[in-house]
Amino acid sequence: MLINLWGTVQDRTVVFDSIPYIQLNGQMIGVKEVLIEWETKRTSFIGMITSSLIEKSPVNLHQELLIVPQEYPGIFLYYTPTHISYYKTRLNQFNSLVVKIDTLEKELPAIKRIYIQFKLIDVGCQQGLEQ
Repeated sequence: MLINLWGTVQDRTVVFDSIPYIQLNGQMIGVKEVLIEWETKRTSFIGMITSSLIEKSPVNLHQELLIVPQEYPGIFLYYTPTHISYYKTRLNQFNSLVVKIDTLEKELPAIKRIYIQFKLIDVGCQQGLEQ
């Protein structure tokens, strides 16, 4: 299942326009694509998207979903990973998620809006992991 969410960023937390109610029962989630519209043109950026939706573990202490690089200058950053990394969900409801964006820079550049497409799959669906 693909879930498309638009939002803004306040204090590094993504505030989505609307989050659908989806009951979760041990599904896996990954990020299929990200679009960021900056307030001003950027020449480069590297950021990390984290979420309370996935389990914290010794191999993922910060609940990282995706590292997002900006490779070309512009007002937009569009990134789609070559291979989606999937993580086990830990919440019972999708609409309880909190998503944050962080950077190694001193301050997070001003973001006008952000789009994230999540891919939610059932654990037993091996075909979904390969796509």
